[in-house]
Amino acid sequence: MFRRFLGSSSAVAVIQEPPSVPQFWFPEKILTFAKSKRDVEALCRSIPALAKGRVDLHDQTDWLRQVGCPEGDPILPLLVVSARKGVSPDDLAKLRLIKFLNHERVCVIIEQFDEIAFDREQFELMREEIADAARECALDVIAIIPAPYDHEKTRGWYPEALEFAPIVERKEVPCGARFVVSRSAVEKNDWQIEGRLQSGAISAGDLVLASPSNNQAIVAGVTKGDVPSSFRLRFREPFFAEPGEVISAPEGAPLLSDVVCAHVFWQGASLRPGDEAVARFWFGDVPMKVQSISHAIRASELTLLRDGGLASNIFAEVILRADRLLPVDPYTRDARCGQVSIVDQSGAVSLGFIVTKGYADQRRLLSRKSENLTSVLHSISDEERQAKNGHKGGVLWFTGLSGAGKSTLAVTLEKRLFDLGFQVFVLDGDNVRQGLTANLGFSPDDRAENIRRVGEVAALFREAGTIIISSFISPYRSDRDRARHAAFPDFHEIFIHADVKTCIARDPKGLYQRALKGDIRDFTGISAPYEPPVEPELKIDTEKYDVEQCLEQLVNYVETNFRL
Repeated sequence: MFRRFLGSSSAVAVIQEPPSVPQFWFPEKILTFAKSKRDVEALCRSIPALAKGRVDLHDQTDWLRQVGCPEGDPILPLLVVSARKGVSPDDLAKLRLIKFLNHERVCVIIEQFDEIAFDREQFELMREEIADAARECALDVIAIIPAPYDHEKTRGWYPEALEFAPIVERKEVPCGARFVVSRSAVEKNDWQIEGRLQSGAISAGDLVLASPSNNQAIVAGVTKGDVPSSFRLRFREPFFAEPGEVISAPEGAPLLSDVVCAHVFWQGASLRPGDEAVARFWFGDVPMKVQSISHAIRASELTLLRDGGLASNIFAEVILRADRLLPVDPYTRDARCGQVSIVDQSGAVSLGFIVTKGYADQRRLLSRKSENLTSVLHSISDEERQAKNGHKGGVLWFTGLSGAGKSTLAVTLEKRLFDLGFQVFVLDGDNVRQGLTANLGFSPDDRAENIRRVGEVAALFREAGTIIISSFISPYRSDRDRARHAAFPDFHEIFIHADVKTCIARDPKGLYQRALKGDIRDFTGISAPYEPPVEPELKIDTEKYDVEQCLEQLVNYVETNFRL
């Protein structure tokens, strides 16, 4: 709905926002995945804390309505587990679907508890089993309730009055103004852009930002556009935005990324990694390539699928890659801007929503803060350094999962190359974080900045004629590409390969066990993504070969590519 204040220079383009959701909520709407709504309603009526909740069965035909989103009704996912069977594969699939639907927590009822005589020991065993299964899905369990709920039978070991603590549901700040550009023009030094306002408000005097170009300007005026429901923004200073760019305030701007994670209910015939598809965003259609497909769940039976491809009627997480940066908002910030549809080559359309957790905002990595800079030319040429060292400088960029063997191979290779007369040095993740990047954490943005700094340092070492062995997980392909650009043409991506199961079995630092228990969130390979190299210069398989065999491959590669 549009609301506009008249006046050419003081006009305001506004889309009215929906009423805000209360900050605290109790379980008013209960989302369940059982076959019988009546049975779940009867269970909930027997439990005082859930008795007033409105039960809503999962519906694949209207699934977006059941996604956890600040703009919708507060939802409490409820899993019903049999006391006789324990946590079944079907229950695990339901937990995966709860996480897929963007929920962070779950309530669990253990039904038929009277059939095991309200046994406390059995309850404790099931509670551990449920907690482990929920941790695997990165879900918090807010309550595990035996049913029928009889406090006389559980007196002394289960609370008589079960209540839910208030939960803060809204975590995301609303995205604010979103305006998509349809055309730009200039008339007698009057710069104008016309387009459609998707959400929020823009008025004269506002500082706005165009994404992905990163251009900024102050709006001089807002008028009605030539097309119905469009607006024209006027600027006194030069300002140009390409069609399809998104205008917003600098604060709260959309995330810029060439990778989009979409949770999709697939309706097409088939989809596999490497396929091309069109992603339909609110700001336009973008050709993209499918990078990976994971967490697939068959909608009809709610069973987990292990295949990397998709057929019709499957929920799945689809990672898409574009050849340019895209301005995207997560569904949790705005349900309108956070929706996306994937159109396959047959024209079938599958609806989904955008998830940005675990992905870095690449905007700040593209922005240069310093001005008035002049490059200093060295008096020693690359050829002179190479002649003195007997080899070229360059970057060996080791990437792979934690536990794949990067650090072990890096330090062993450093010693072997040093003994062979190479000028060589190792940059290792743990060491760098004690100095150069000590002020950075492990959020997606901090991870990206960590790799940016290391990439620039490695490039400087390369200019000095040194061979740098850079040993970092570096999970994002775009970050590694940026490091490649910094050290081009002497950047060599070395994929130290071992699958997750192998790395968990090794687990030299005990990090995987902590991550699987939920003690470490956003852990690469478990609860955060790793994008393997597509065409690395060298792949070292540490599952197949021992350290000495891997080292031999690496030394041969260096001798071939660096020795003069």
